[in-house]
Amino acid sequence: MSDHNPESLIIVEAKRILFEAEAAVLENSAVLVDGETILAVDTPDKLMNMSNRSIPRIHLGDLTLLPGMIDCHVHLGYEEAQDRRSLMEGSTQQALLTALMLYNARKLLRTGVTTIRELGSSGQLGSTVRAVISKGWSPGPRVLAANEPLTTTGGHAWFLGGECDSVEEIRKAVRNRHKSGADLVKIMVTGGGLTSGSVPWLAQFSQQEVDTAVEEASRLGMPVAAHVHGTEGIAIAVNSGVTTLEHCTWMGEGGRIGNHLDTDVVQEIVDRGIFVCPTASSRWGTMDSERRDSKIRTVAIMHEAGVRLIAGTDAGIEHVPHDSYAQGLSWLQRCGMSTLDVLAAATSNAAESCGIANITGTLAVGKVADMIAVTGDPREDLEVLSKPVWVMARGKQVLDHNLVIFRPQL
Repeated sequence: MSDHNPESLIIVEAKRILFEAEAAVLENSAVLVDGETILAVDTPDKLMNMSNRSIPRIHLGDLTLLPGMIDCHVHLGYEEAQDRRSLMEGSTQQALLTALMLYNARKLLRTGVTTIRELGSSGQLGSTVRAVISKGWSPGPRVLAANEPLTTTGGHAWFLGGECDSVEEIRKAVRNRHKSGADLVKIMVTGGGLTSGSVPWLAQFSQQEVDTAVEEASRLGMPVAAHVHGTEGIAIAVNSGVTTLEHCTWMGEGGRIGNHLDTDVVQEIVDRGIFVCPTASSRWGTMDSERRDSKIRTVAIMHEAGVRLIAGTDAGIEHVPHDSYAQGLSWLQRCGMSTLDVLAAATSNAAESCGIANITGTLAVGKVADMIAVTGDPREDLEVLSKPVWVMARGKQVLDHNLVIFRPQL
């Protein structure tokens, strides 16, 4: 440890540590953090002997330490009760929108979400907020920004600024996302329920158009997240080889969820290794029982077929506040997923779907110190994730309740 600056070292110890979703819990272990990186994991005494007895230690006590959560689908610029279109327009409103996005990012972080995919912001505000947070000017989770999603003229979420109507316009739009520093491409393959005049079960783009978006994004090293509701749009996105399917409700005419589920396409999703984010959230609890049961049944079918599901809430839409992440996990469990499956969907599998499994998603040497601590054992009760006691993001404490931090005297 002689090559490391003692001032950047800290030991975090807890009664229980869950290093990854499917691993066994280790009792009375600790993590040695150097700056923002996990340097070692062992017992507290061994880490002290390995490092330096003058470095600070964080005693979490009778808590479970585990990887930070990942929300794969959020909208920082959406706020439940606000008119989205009016909020997006005008220079003054854009300044307010940036402040709102930073505010919502902080709310997510305090609920234990240390990484998010921002899947639809006005213009390039997603990249802007990412830069503000990464510079340390405002607290927030790691942001993977799509900026404005690709949509048709007057299509779903057109007011965000991503309208394009031909193969060449799509190709240029993808290139512009790369130029602006977006981390990924979001494409509205079908319509959506939150845009007036849009039809969720109908495809907005042709197979050739979606192929173009995926091919150009792949050339530039960018993943593609596809907003899809109707079965035709799902099949188009799967044939194109997108990275993730968002919502994936298999909606039929009239908005009937799961009405047109195609088992052959489900198998293709499995075979291609495409991740599905069903955007399970607190909103499900406000739906009528028939619609909610259809959602649960549809997700259960995909899970049973072997589809890799990831956690994402669509935070910001109606009935989904940015501090309600854990409620989405409970709905995934009601879809037949075990607690270990859900934890993986929120951590390791989510990280893999985002292309950052080498950075976060598990607590391992060399990875970034994204960690949360909760009472109880989340493998037995996911509800404990709703109220994290302590949060560390990229090696910095952002939430701590009643902790003892001390630096031993030499």
